[in-house]
Amino acid sequence: MPKSFAHSVTRRKFLTLASASVALGATSACVARPVLPAERAVSFGFENSVTDTPRWEHYAHQLRRVNATSLSLSVGRTDWTAFNWAARPQASADGVAGSGRDYVAEAIDALRPELTGNSEITLTIDTLCPANIAADPRIAGVNPQGELSNDFPSVSSLESGIAGDLLVQLAGDICARYKPNRISLTELMFDDYTFGTPDLRSFIKHSGKKDWPRTSTGDIHAAHPSLGIWRSAALATLLTRIRTAAQAHGVLLDMDVRASWTNPDGDRAASGHAYEALLLAADRLVIWNYFSINASTPEYAGLLARSLQQRLPGRFVMSTGFWAQNSPLAPEQLSAALQAISDAGPVAVSVTPVSLMAQEHWDVLARAWKI
Repeated sequence: MPKSFAHSVTRRKFLTLASASVALGATSACVARPVLPAERAVSFGFENSVTDTPRWEHYAHQLRRVNATSLSLSVGRTDWTAFNWAARPQASADGVAGSGRDYVAEAIDALRPELTGNSEITLTIDTLCPANIAADPRIAGVNPQGELSNDFPSVSSLESGIAGDLLVQLAGDICARYKPNRISLTELMFDDYTFGTPDLRSFIKHSGKKDWPRTSTGDIHAAHPSLGIWRSAALATLLTRIRTAAQAHGVLLDMDVRASWTNPDGDRAASGHAYEALLLAADRLVIWNYFSINASTPEYAGLLARSLQQRLPGRFVMSTGFWAQNSPLAPEQLSAALQAISDAGPVAVSVTPVSLMAQEHWDVLARAWKI
């Protein structure tokens, strides 16, 4: 359901008031405080749920302690689910097939009561499908050299083929089964595996051109802007179908997207992530603030958040990832990133994944999200 962000006083307003107070000879000074995000989410991956010994009591305690309002749970992929999917029982993960357990329901039952406020649940679908590709290589993405991807389906199979059909079906089924507030799609992006023959037909349909863009030597111009426009339009077509399936159950649709690490006012159209095009078909974007694996800094998150507040107010979430080069993100880097985002105003935030969180990370959240 749509979120109404709580009214907050920004750092700039605090500083303005403080300056005015000094000018008037006031004896007490206004002190800038971080903005408390109205939406504070923690993300649980497949590895946190589908295990013989899930740590629900531990996580419940941590969620209470940090005042989380929301949580995101992975339901798996169309070829590897955390529950027994009646439409495709062969897709059940090993732990599910052997035990018959519904790990998604278990997680919701254990964790939802521990959330603060409106307690929103988002169920996340991983759009990679390696088992489906292994069973039918025709749906695989193809790079300019003719090599097949092991994980990523082609543009055409997502836009109008079986890969997209299965995502629409899974989305509708989990909305009906679990009644979440939102669903989210992750790993739905493109690099170079978009050049098979069916993809060319899709490109021609969208662009009106007769062939791929070419360099002066006749090679495919893999960085041509027209490819990003096409990829984003194709994803928007798929998102429209998934959103329709979700809306039938009163559920909203979020979409994970890459951030631009060279221009905070930009997007990642080449990946199919032209933000404004996707927001014609999705309710919100989840921005991958994964600065540590992108040779960036925690402070860059503030630049991104400020720009997005101007461009897409209320239509995005800043998701800070714990991935780093050789070890999980340092707690002080997490703190700095959350502070930078907070300085940008009342931005919805999330952190991911729980599997990389040490107690020190939870401690940072408890301080940053203190009510």
